[in-house]
Amino acid sequence: AFCCLFYPAQQGPLQVARSRVGNVQQRAAVQRHGARLQRFLPVQRSVGVCAETRQNSKLARRKLIGAAPAAAFGLGSILGARQSQAFGTSKDQTVPVQILGYEEVDCPEGSPTRMRCIKVTATLTNPTQKVAKGVSFFGFVKYSDLDTDALWSEESNFCGAVDEVAPGANTVSFVSQLRRYKGMTGSEAVSLQKVKARLKT
Repeated sequence: AFCCLFYPAQQGPLQVARSRVGNVQQRAAVQRHGARLQRFLPVQRSVGVCAETRQNSKLARRKLIGAAPAAAFGLGSILGARQSQAFGTSKDQTVPVQILGYEEVDCPEGSPTRMRCIKVTATLTNPTQKVAKGVSFFGFVKYSDLDTDALWSEESNFCGAVDEVAPGANTVSFVSQLRRYKGMTGSEAVSLQKVKARLKT
């Protein structure tokens, strides 16, 4: 039996040169491909950052939209509390007041120099069968000739208060604190309109 052995033919000078040229071209191609990848990577990172930023913006908007009802509810609670303080709760009862007149009195010690105090006498009826405690009076108080608000507090129409009002018809007196504007003598006529009493029973 015969065994044949094949040996690779030796490359000639021309083949060796071609092989070297091919290797150089391959390395150049790899370098160009790597440069393209390096140019592409910053763009890819920028796209990823923009996508992440848009996602964070969407999450922030969702949180803001979700917080809006809670903020509205909190604002409604604050306004409701202020309105409750001004007009009383649903258990309070408001009754009309008939003004009989007023007289000048001294303001409490330590009051501002421009404060003016009057003692108002009025009648009202407590329709309940219980004694009302801490009765507050609210209304519009103006200087008659000037048609100017006279109450000391510019943020409320609180006129005064009494400790209690018995059931049935009552005659009461309360002190109103007025604002004496510059140039006033303190004897200007005052009118009390639409005065009501808030009864807490």
